[in-house]
Amino acid sequence: CYWLSEAESGGDGRTELLVRNELMGLYRKTGRKDEALASAEAALAAIRRMGIDEQVGAATTYLNSATVYKAFGMAEQSIPLFERARSIYERELDENDSRLGGLYNNMALTLVDLKRFDEAKALNEKAIRVMKSKPLEIAITYLNMANAVEAEKGILEAHNEIQMYLEKAKALLEEYENRD
Repeated sequence: CYWLSEAESGGDGRTELLVRNELMGLYRKTGRKDEALASAEAALAAIRRMGIDEQVGAATTYLNSATVYKAFGMAEQSIPLFERARSIYERELDENDSRLGGLYNNMALTLVDLKRFDEAKALNEKAIRVMKSKPLEIAITYLNMANAVEAEKGILEAHNEIQMYLEKAKALLEEYENRD
């Protein structure tokens, strides 16, 4: 918070935005809803004030803000922010940039909350393609897919699919653990 006040008093918008993004994550992870939401709103206002709405840094802030909304049960409000981040990332980043994979994973989790299962699955599959060289990230995506199919069909009906995703995740984790 000290560095945030320093950035604000010095008119350093970039540092302010950086600190606000970090605070969003801290407050989200510690369950401090009001502070997290306030940080998200302030960061979004800073983007508008700085006129960087379409830059990659803004997209990261949109993504962080969206995850705050999702974390506090406001999935519907997060979707427009995920969409803005997606638009910028897909336009500006290399198709194999891991930031795209992270966006797809987080957005897919939110879509599962909204019972938009087909869209979530498509994004998870895109995340896997993007992160082809990151076995731990792919394993997490398979675990997310297992949770999604359970949410959609129930544990009994989805048992075989869940098992398949768990086996894929396990194989990737074992491969990662046994690498040189």
